[in-house]
Amino acid sequence: MKKHHWGYVLAIVPLWAIGVFWGGFVEAKLWNWFMAPLGTAHINFWQASGLSALFGVFLGSRGMDRDDSQENAGKRLWHSFVCVTLIPALGLLGGWIAHVNM
Repeated sequence: MKKHHWGYVLAIVPLWAIGVFWGGFVEAKLWNWFMAPLGTAHINFWQASGLSALFGVFLGSRGMDRDDSQENAGKRLWHSFVCVTLIPALGLLGGWIAHVNM
């Protein structure tokens, strides 16, 4: 592996961990707010994380190009950060607003 790839790998591992824990929390909350009242079972954090991983396998990447050039590494890391943190946070905020007003 090239030397500059190690920094990228060291940045991706914490992003992956954040995605698993934050994503599992958000998905469990949204499921229990909106699906459980329809008659489905409540799910816990680990079940939501498993669903997230399953959908990740089926849906694949989120449209990033696979250009391995050095100048795009920062762009890929920023995109990963946004996908892992901000998008679920916006989903949770929107879900909370809808849940409170139901």
